[in-house]
Amino acid sequence: MSTTFDIEHTVTADDTDYARNVFFADFLKWQGHSRDRFLMRYAPDFLEELNSARTVITTRCQCEYFLAVTVADTVSIRLSIPTVYFNLAILRFAYHLLDPDNNDPLVARGEQQVACVRRDENETVPTSWPREVLRAAEDLGGDVSRAFVD
Repeated sequence: MSTTFDIEHTVTADDTDYARNVFFADFLKWQGHSRDRFLMRYAPDFLEELNSARTVITTRCQCEYFLAVTVADTVSIRLSIPTVYFNLAILRFAYHLLDPDNNDPLVARGEQQVACVRRDENETVPTSWPREVLRAAEDLGGDVSRAFVD
């Protein structure tokens, strides 16, 4: 496995404003798509479990924008997981415009912190990560040495 999990998105009019630039919030939405598709591929059992007691919540997210992206552009969203500690994981996203004539420039960069939690009555309680999630994070080069483990 490479050090990133890559997905591609072709921009449609639905992703853009009147000037045909991508809405800033769509970059954050694409972070969620990338994370979910990563789980679909490498941790499908955990993904199934998310509708029960254990779940993942986003505790922080951000995105920096460098270049405009418009209708019909194809963007590669590259997910990396540098670290998983306790019940938290850091997910990083690099957004590259697929343009071989221009060396696929970086158009945005983002990050999420997600927490693995268990629903307990009316509160959420930190809980361990399933081994399949940690294996996948390790395959991307992530440090999982301080993670809560099943």
